[in-house]
Amino acid sequence: MSDWRQDAECRDIPTNLFYPDAHDKDPYVVKQRWCRRCRVLEECLTDTLNHEARNPGGRHGIYGGMTPAERALLGGRQTELIPDPRTTTEVPF
Repeated sequence: MSDWRQDAECRDIPTNLFYPDAHDKDPYVVKQRWCRRCRVLEECLTDTLNHEARNPGGRHGIYGGMTPAERALLGGRQTELIPDPRTTTEVPF
């Protein structure tokens, strides 16, 4: 099985664009340009939320098309880790 990161739209984009600072006029431009059209968006978000669930306080940068604040709201409602769609065989409904 290949690593989903090889198929990520952002794989050749400078990393600093995903870590906006207070001086950026539009910190969401990355999310709008790359994340929305990425075919591995779900895998990125799943890995990120799982990582952040295991490492509280480590929310930084734009991952899975979401800002740290957006992921915090989403992660705050989680009661367990999100299943990895690449290894899960059960249909969730």
